[in-house]
Amino acid sequence: MYQHFECLEKLKTRTSKANGKGNVVIVIHDPGEIFKFNEPYPKCWNIITIRKSMQQYLHDRYGIGSKFIYHPFYPYPIQQQGDGDDAEEEKKAQAVSISRIDFNKNIEIILDANKRAKNPAKIYGWPNKKYVYQKLDHVAFNQYYQGKYVKSFDATSKILEKAKFMIDLSSPPNDGGGTQYTFLDAIYHNCAIILNRQWIENVDAKYRDFKEGENCYAVSNAEELKEFLNNAKNIDTSRIVQNARKLLDRHINAGDWKKEIMSLQH
Repeated sequence: MYQHFECLEKLKTRTSKANGKGNVVIVIHDPGEIFKFNEPYPKCWNIITIRKSMQQYLHDRYGIGSKFIYHPFYPYPIQQQGDGDDAEEEKKAQAVSISRIDFNKNIEIILDANKRAKNPAKIYGWPNKKYVYQKLDHVAFNQYYQGKYVKSFDATSKILEKAKFMIDLSSPPNDGGGTQYTFLDAIYHNCAIILNRQWIENVDAKYRDFKEGENCYAVSNAEELKEFLNNAKNIDTSRIVQNARKLLDRHINAGDWKKEIMSLQH
Protein backbone atom coordinates (compact mmCIF):
# COMPACT_ATOMS: atom_id res chain seq x y z
CA MET A 1 0.00 0.00 0.00
CA TYR A 2 1.07 3.62 -0.40
CA GLN A 3 3.73 4.76 2.07
CA HIS A 4 4.46 8.31 0.83
CA PHE A 5 2.50 10.97 2.67
CA GLU A 6 2.08 13.26 -0.34
CA CYS A 7 0.59 10.39 -2.37
CA LEU A 8 -1.81 9.57 0.43
CA GLU A 9 -3.00 13.16 0.64
CA LYS A 10 -3.60 13.32 -3.11
CA LEU A 11 -5.58 10.10 -3.00
CA LYS A 12 -7.61 11.32 -0.05
CA THR A 13 -8.71 14.39 -2.00
CA ARG A 14 -10.19 12.10 -4.67
CA THR A 15 -12.89 10.82 -2.32
CA SER A 16 -16.37 12.01 -3.19
CA LYS A 17 -18.98 13.62 -1.01
CA ALA A 18 -21.48 11.07 -2.25
CA ASN A 19 -20.15 8.03 -0.44
CA GLY A 20 -17.07 9.34 1.36
CA LYS A 21 -14.78 6.99 -0.54
CA GLY A 22 -15.03 7.96 -4.17
CA ASN A 23 -13.21 5.97 -6.85
CA VAL A 24 -10.04 5.10 -4.95
CA VAL A 25 -9.61 1.31 -4.59
CA ILE A 26 -6.65 -0.10 -2.64
CA VAL A 27 -5.61 -3.72 -2.16
CA ILE A 28 -4.17 -4.40 1.29
CA HIS A 29 -2.25 -7.67 1.24
CA ASP A 30 -1.12 -7.99 4.86
CA PRO A 31 -0.97 -6.09 8.19
CA GLY A 32 2.55 -4.86 7.46
CA GLU A 33 1.15 -2.46 4.88
CA ILE A 34 -0.55 -0.35 7.55
CA PHE A 35 1.81 2.02 9.34
CA LYS A 36 1.21 4.59 12.04
CA PHE A 37 1.34 7.50 9.59
CA ASN A 38 -0.95 5.93 6.97
CA GLU A 39 -3.42 4.40 9.42
CA PRO A 40 -6.13 7.10 8.98
CA TYR A 41 -6.31 6.78 5.21
CA PRO A 42 -7.79 3.31 4.52
CA LYS A 43 -11.08 4.45 6.08
CA CYS A 44 -11.33 6.98 3.24
CA TRP A 45 -10.99 4.38 0.48
CA ASN A 46 -12.56 1.25 -0.91
CA ILE A 47 -10.44 -1.64 0.37
CA ILE A 48 -9.93 -5.09 -1.16
CA THR A 49 -8.36 -7.93 0.81
CA ILE A 50 -7.15 -11.26 -0.60
CA ARG A 51 -7.24 -13.32 2.61
CA LYS A 52 -10.23 -13.56 4.92
CA SER A 53 -8.00 -13.43 7.99
CA MET A 54 -6.83 -10.00 6.81
CA GLN A 55 -10.39 -8.89 6.18
CA GLN A 56 -11.28 -9.84 9.77
CA TYR A 57 -8.18 -8.12 11.15
CA LEU A 58 -9.01 -4.82 9.45
CA HIS A 59 -12.55 -4.96 10.82
CA ASP A 60 -11.55 -5.87 14.37
CA ARG A 61 -8.48 -3.64 14.72
CA TYR A 62 -9.43 -0.54 12.73
CA GLY A 63 -13.17 -0.81 12.11
CA ILE A 64 -12.50 -0.90 8.37
CA GLY A 65 -14.84 -2.78 6.08
CA SER A 66 -13.34 -4.41 3.01
CA LYS A 67 -14.33 -6.58 0.09
CA PHE A 68 -12.70 -10.01 0.01
CA ILE A 69 -11.74 -11.30 -3.45
CA TYR A 70 -9.57 -14.29 -4.23
CA HIS A 71 -6.44 -13.03 -5.93
CA PRO A 72 -6.38 -14.25 -9.53
CA PHE A 73 -3.99 -16.83 -10.91
CA TYR A 74 -3.34 -17.09 -14.63
CA PRO A 75 -2.07 -20.46 -15.91
CA TYR A 76 1.13 -19.96 -17.88
CA PRO A 77 3.50 -22.21 -19.85
CA ILE A 78 5.71 -24.31 -17.61
CA GLN A 79 9.38 -24.32 -18.51
CA GLN A 80 10.80 -27.74 -19.31
CA GLN A 81 14.30 -28.09 -17.91
CA GLY A 82 15.31 -31.38 -19.47
CA ASP A 83 14.29 -34.94 -20.15
CA GLY A 84 15.36 -38.31 -18.92
CA ASP A 85 16.28 -39.95 -15.65
CA ASP A 86 18.83 -37.32 -14.60
CA ALA A 87 16.23 -34.54 -14.60
CA GLU A 88 13.74 -36.68 -12.69
CA GLU A 89 16.34 -37.73 -10.15
CA GLU A 90 17.24 -34.09 -9.51
CA LYS A 91 13.60 -33.18 -8.91
CA LYS A 92 13.14 -36.02 -6.42
CA ALA A 93 15.24 -34.23 -3.84
CA GLN A 94 15.25 -30.51 -4.52
CA ALA A 95 13.67 -27.99 -2.15
CA VAL A 96 13.55 -24.27 -2.86
CA SER A 97 12.48 -21.04 -1.20
CA ILE A 98 11.26 -18.23 -3.49
CA SER A 99 9.83 -15.67 -1.05
CA ARG A 100 11.36 -12.29 -0.28
CA ILE A 101 14.38 -12.43 2.02
CA ASP A 102 12.74 -10.31 4.69
CA PHE A 103 11.42 -9.96 8.22
CA ASN A 104 8.65 -12.45 9.11
CA LYS A 105 9.84 -14.77 6.32
CA ASN A 106 12.04 -16.76 8.73
CA ILE A 107 14.84 -17.45 6.29
CA GLU A 108 17.09 -17.98 9.31
CA ILE A 109 15.21 -21.22 10.03
CA ILE A 110 15.98 -22.49 6.53
CA LEU A 111 19.65 -21.58 6.90
CA ASP A 112 19.84 -23.32 10.27
CA ALA A 113 18.29 -26.46 8.78
CA ASN A 114 20.60 -26.30 5.77
CA LYS A 115 23.70 -26.35 7.96
CA ARG A 116 22.74 -29.82 9.23
CA ALA A 117 20.93 -31.22 6.20
CA LYS A 118 22.35 -33.65 3.68
CA ASN A 119 20.20 -32.07 0.99
CA PRO A 120 20.03 -28.31 1.71
CA ALA A 121 17.37 -26.08 0.22
CA LYS A 122 18.17 -23.49 -2.42
CA ILE A 123 17.15 -19.95 -1.54
CA TYR A 124 16.04 -17.40 -4.13
CA GLY A 125 14.49 -13.96 -3.77
CA TRP A 126 14.96 -10.24 -3.34
CA PRO A 127 16.78 -9.50 -0.06
CA ASN A 128 16.00 -6.80 2.46
CA LYS A 129 19.58 -5.78 3.27
CA LYS A 130 18.67 -4.71 6.81
CA TYR A 131 17.13 -8.11 7.52
CA VAL A 132 20.09 -9.96 6.03
CA TYR A 133 22.53 -7.89 8.13
CA GLN A 134 20.60 -8.16 11.39
CA LYS A 135 19.18 -11.66 11.31
CA LEU A 136 21.12 -14.01 9.04
CA ASP A 137 24.36 -15.93 9.32
CA HIS A 138 26.28 -14.29 6.49
CA VAL A 139 28.47 -17.30 5.75
CA ALA A 140 25.48 -19.64 5.50
CA PHE A 141 23.45 -17.13 3.52
CA ASN A 142 26.20 -16.67 0.94
CA GLN A 143 26.54 -20.44 0.67
CA TYR A 144 22.88 -21.25 -0.02
CA TYR A 145 21.55 -18.07 -1.59
CA GLN A 146 21.06 -18.49 -5.35
CA GLY A 147 20.35 -14.83 -6.05
CA LYS A 148 17.47 -12.63 -7.14
CA TYR A 149 15.15 -13.65 -9.91
CA VAL A 150 12.92 -11.61 -12.16
CA LYS A 151 9.26 -11.82 -11.19
CA SER A 152 8.25 -13.29 -14.50
CA PHE A 153 6.47 -16.50 -15.47
CA ASP A 154 9.58 -17.85 -17.19
CA ALA A 155 11.95 -17.16 -14.30
CA THR A 156 9.56 -18.56 -11.69
CA SER A 157 8.91 -21.65 -13.77
CA LYS A 158 12.60 -22.36 -14.31
CA ILE A 159 13.07 -22.57 -10.53
CA LEU A 160 9.93 -24.48 -9.60
CA GLU A 161 9.91 -26.95 -12.47
CA LYS A 162 12.97 -28.60 -10.94
CA ALA A 163 11.69 -28.62 -7.35
CA LYS A 164 9.86 -31.23 -5.30
CA PHE A 165 9.24 -28.93 -2.31
CA MET A 166 8.69 -25.19 -2.00
CA ILE A 167 9.42 -23.86 1.48
CA ASP A 168 7.66 -20.71 2.71
CA LEU A 169 7.96 -20.10 6.44
CA SER A 170 6.13 -16.76 6.51
CA SER A 171 4.58 -15.91 9.87
CA PRO A 172 3.32 -12.31 9.78
CA PRO A 173 1.40 -11.24 12.89
CA ASN A 174 -2.39 -11.15 12.53
CA ASP A 175 -2.34 -12.90 9.17
CA GLY A 176 -2.21 -16.35 7.64
CA GLY A 177 -4.41 -19.28 6.79
CA GLY A 178 -4.91 -18.45 3.13
CA THR A 179 -2.79 -18.42 0.02
CA GLN A 180 0.03 -16.26 -1.27
CA TYR A 181 1.21 -15.92 -4.85
CA THR A 182 4.29 -18.07 -4.16
CA PHE A 183 2.02 -20.83 -2.83
CA LEU A 184 -0.04 -20.85 -6.00
CA ASP A 185 3.02 -20.85 -8.25
CA ALA A 186 4.38 -23.86 -6.37
CA ILE A 187 1.10 -25.76 -6.47
CA TYR A 188 0.79 -25.05 -10.19
CA HIS A 189 4.21 -26.70 -10.69
CA ASN A 190 3.20 -29.73 -8.59
CA CYS A 191 5.56 -28.80 -5.77
CA ALA A 192 4.56 -29.85 -2.28
CA ILE A 193 4.46 -26.86 0.06
CA ILE A 194 6.22 -26.77 3.43
CA LEU A 195 4.67 -24.01 5.53
CA ASN A 196 5.34 -22.49 8.90
CA ARG A 197 2.93 -24.15 11.30
CA GLN A 198 2.05 -20.69 12.63
CA TRP A 199 0.62 -19.79 9.22
CA ILE A 200 -1.94 -22.54 9.69
CA GLU A 201 -2.61 -22.48 13.41
CA ASN A 202 -2.45 -18.79 14.35
CA VAL A 203 -5.73 -17.88 12.64
CA ASP A 204 -9.35 -18.82 13.21
CA ALA A 205 -10.03 -22.34 11.95
CA LYS A 206 -12.63 -21.08 9.47
CA TYR A 207 -9.93 -19.15 7.63
CA ARG A 208 -7.55 -22.08 7.20
CA ASP A 209 -7.21 -23.15 3.58
CA PHE A 210 -4.31 -25.45 4.46
CA LYS A 211 -4.35 -28.53 6.62
CA GLU A 212 -1.09 -30.18 7.59
CA GLY A 213 -0.77 -33.66 6.15
CA GLU A 214 -3.69 -33.11 3.77
CA ASN A 215 -2.65 -30.41 1.31
CA CYS A 216 0.65 -29.21 2.77
CA TYR A 217 3.47 -30.06 5.13
CA ALA A 218 4.35 -27.86 8.08
CA VAL A 219 7.27 -27.27 10.44
CA SER A 220 7.86 -25.23 13.56
CA ASN A 221 11.64 -25.19 13.69
CA ALA A 222 14.89 -25.95 11.89
CA GLU A 223 15.15 -29.49 13.26
CA GLU A 224 11.81 -30.48 11.73
CA LEU A 225 12.75 -28.87 8.42
CA LYS A 226 16.10 -30.67 8.41
CA GLU A 227 14.28 -34.01 8.66
CA PHE A 228 12.18 -33.13 5.60
CA LEU A 229 15.27 -32.16 3.63
CA ASN A 230 17.12 -35.33 4.60
CA ASN A 231 14.19 -37.55 3.61
CA ALA A 232 13.13 -35.62 0.51
CA LYS A 233 13.80 -38.44 -1.93
CA ASN A 234 11.72 -40.92 0.04
CA ILE A 235 8.62 -38.79 0.64
CA ASP A 236 5.67 -39.49 -1.63
CA THR A 237 4.08 -36.09 -2.16
CA SER A 238 1.48 -37.12 -4.73
CA ARG A 239 -1.58 -36.98 -2.43
CA ILE A 240 -0.52 -33.66 -0.87
CA VAL A 241 0.04 -32.13 -4.30
CA GLN A 242 -3.25 -33.45 -5.66
CA ASN A 243 -5.22 -32.03 -2.74
CA ALA A 244 -3.41 -28.69 -2.93
CA ARG A 245 -4.29 -28.33 -6.60
CA LYS A 246 -7.95 -28.12 -5.60
CA LEU A 247 -7.18 -24.65 -4.25
CA LEU A 248 -6.09 -23.41 -7.67
CA ASP A 249 -9.53 -23.48 -9.30
CA ARG A 250 -11.00 -20.66 -7.26
CA HIS A 251 -8.02 -18.43 -8.14
CA ILE A 252 -8.03 -19.32 -11.83
CA ASN A 253 -11.77 -18.56 -11.82
CA ALA A 254 -11.51 -15.60 -9.47
CA GLY A 255 -13.96 -13.54 -11.46
CA ASP A 256 -13.65 -10.22 -13.20
CA TRP A 257 -11.53 -7.96 -10.99
CA LYS A 258 -12.22 -4.97 -13.22
CA LYS A 259 -15.94 -5.46 -12.70
CA GLU A 260 -15.47 -5.87 -8.95
CA ILE A 261 -13.42 -2.69 -8.75
CA MET A 262 -15.94 -0.72 -10.77
CA SER A 263 -18.71 -1.89 -8.44
CA LEU A 264 -16.81 -0.38 -5.50
CA GLN A 265 -16.38 2.94 -7.28
CA HIS A 266 -20.08 3.61 -7.65
